Amino acid sequence: QLRAKWSQVMSETEVRKVQAQQAESLLSEYNNLSKKVVQWLTDISDRLERANNNEKGIKELAEEISSHKSEIEKLRKISSELEIQQVHHSGMERVASSWQRVRSNVAHLHKDTATPEKVDMSGDMVPRANKLRESVASLTRKMSSPPLSGADFSDFSFQEPALKNVKEELAKLKPLVEGIMSERRGKEPENVKGVLDKLQQEWTHLGHVVTKRQSRWVKCHEERELFNTECRQLGEWLSEMEPAASHKNKHQDIEEQALMKIRLVRSVCMAGEDIAERSDRKTAAEVKAKVNELKQRWIKLLMDTGAYKNKIFGMEGSPAKAQIEVLESRVAEVKSLLADPVNPSDDMALSVRLTIISTKEEDLAAKLQEISTFSGQDEAVEKTISETKKALSSLAEHREQVMAKLSSLKKLKTQLDNVTSWVNETLTRINISKELPPTEKIRIVDNIMTMVFDREIEVKDVKENFTNLEKECQAVKKPIPADLQDKVTKLLDDWNQLRNRGESDREAVVTSSKATTSAAEAAAAIKTLTTPTKASTTKGLYNVSRTARHVRSVEVQTPATSPSTPPRLSLLASFDKSILQIRDWLTLEEEMLRQQAVVVGDVDDIHQVLDKQKNVLRELEQKKPQLDELVHTAENLKADSNRQQLHGKVTKLREHWEETNSKVMQRKTVLDAMLSDSERYEAKRQEVEAWLNRMKARREKMGLVGDTADVLEVQLRDQKAYHAELHQYKHQIELFNQLTQKLIAVYQDDDTSRIKK
Repeated sequence: QLRAKWSQVMSETEVRKVQAQQAESLLSEYNNLSKKVVQWLTDISDRLERANNNEKGIKELAEEISSHKSEIEKLRKISSELEIQQVHHSGMERVASSWQRVRSNVAHLHKDTATPEKVDMSGDMVPRANKLRESVASLTRKMSSPPLSGADFSDFSFQEPALKNVKEELAKLKPLVEGIMSERRGKEPENVKGVLDKLQQEWTHLGHVVTKRQSRWVKCHEERELFNTECRQLGEWLSEMEPAASHKNKHQDIEEQALMKIRLVRSVCMAGEDIAERSDRKTAAEVKAKVNELKQRWIKLLMDTGAYKNKIFGMEGSPAKAQIEVLESRVAEVKSLLADPVNPSDDMALSVRLTIISTKEEDLAAKLQEISTFSGQDEAVEKTISETKKALSSLAEHREQVMAKLSSLKKLKTQLDNVTSWVNETLTRINISKELPPTEKIRIVDNIMTMVFDREIEVKDVKENFTNLEKECQAVKKPIPADLQDKVTKLLDDWNQLRNRGESDREAVVTSSKATTSAAEAAAAIKTLTTPTKASTTKGLYNVSRTARHVRSVEVQTPATSPSTPPRLSLLASFDKSILQIRDWLTLEEEMLRQQAVVVGDVDDIHQVLDKQKNVLRELEQKKPQLDELVHTAENLKADSNRQQLHGKVTKLREHWEETNSKVMQRKTVLDAMLSDSERYEAKRQEVEAWLNRMKARREKMGLVGDTADVLEVQLRDQKAYHAELHQYKHQIELFNQLTQKLIAVYQDDDTSRIKK
């Protein structure tokens, strides 16, 4: 390998030497020609001034200038070649400006001669440039066709001749392209300028493609040569060691050498996988077969010498004894784990405990299966098997207990979050109602208080479950997390405030003295109106009675009816109160819906808001029978003088209900779509984050650069595999970015700050 590198350095030195000699020759030629051209330009400038009015002399000078044009072009080509080889030279700018000045003077004095030349140049450049563009396009197609367009190692033996052919044709085209580009003056017609610009772009692009493909081929060639060298070394070593495996006195020597060859075996396996992934099927199959053959020979050699068995048991002596010691250690760890109680209020600790239990069970089950092969040989083995089975049984029971505790804790937290969310929302409704007039405020708060009393059982359940959790924590002497304690405390404080109609304990006032119309009073008022004159009136009043009872079931506050108030007016007032109650509730729901903003990407937040929307839809469905009864009652009050007015109110209420229901359904549809997109975003984000963490950890483990050839080769291969994986995962990063932009664009009315971060 060192000899190969030495040969490569020597060949590069020879190439540089030849290039330097060529550059020296070109520079000498450039200096001589430049000196000659400068002298001629100085002379022709003086002669032009003297032949100012001599038409014959001007014509002769124009012909002489045309004859020296080839020298100027040759000087430009040599200057371009020197620039490419990065050889410093000067004077080309002065020559070009003098030449342009002489041409301009001649054109000014002898226009008839200059104009045809310019036309001829422009007309000649376009077909030449198009012909060169066709040649460049042909080479570009070759670069994008097999064998140069396939995988890195596909048809690898044909890639070098193909690249060599492209480079030879490229070398032939180079002076032609540079020549036509050197003829540009910047004042060509638009069609000529456009063709030359396209030729320049296509030529530059082709140069980049060829350079990049050549670099890639060189790297692949080095990897392939290194892989073949390592395979040959490993194969030779195995061929040397395999006959010695039958001699027991050589086992020690083979094991020592095998430890030194582990790095070589890993390198061969990793390089084989890398090359197979970047090859066609046939090449990949050949590489895998080659690697598998070496691996099988390696494993067989270790098994024949006993090294493989020793590595499994990890110690000398009896395999059964080693297994007994390992299992005794594992059983002791299980007993220590069972003796340490877990905190029943910490979901993270419970999840970690479940993971540990699962790991211990898998480990014990595997060790039990291994030692079962020695069953019946020794009493110690039977005892160890019995102890291991008991430990597995204890772990299974402990797992069930931990799962039950984790399930209870999650249920408590879910209940706590749901009740807390509802309490906060209800407090918000009460705060919004404080901006309304006093009468309407009292009516709306009374309506809310009925729902508060319905939720009291849920709050009691949360409090009772939390009390039981506190007792469990005290029994195992574990503290309750501060955040859970604070959540429960805040819920109880907010609940007390809610029971006080949204006011704190100091601001609470006694409102029980306010007169309200009870269900019995409403029923009595309706019964006084049941003097039968018409069947339809009796039926309508019966429906009004049902409506009145339903209105009182949600605690709508109404003014006390004086004895002098006619029963019909009292009933109509109760009817109006029912309409106002539902209308105010619908208005509050719409206001809450308008102010609602969800954190896009936060699955938990979206779930909570979705639950709220479902509760609102459920409440809408629960109030629909009440609305239907109001409509039915308004339609049946045919004898009432205010029938049209009541019917109009009920119709508007139904339209309001349908509008609110439609808005809630639309919002729920948007939230369902947002939940699906957010779950997909979160899964993709976790996948990308896990990959990034894994790649960071892998990069940190690479360590410092080694100081030996073997270490450097392995590190170089690791680096190549690392960069290859980075390149392969780039598409996933782009997909994640597209998903992020979609969430920001589609749900811009909600809170997208989390996605933007």
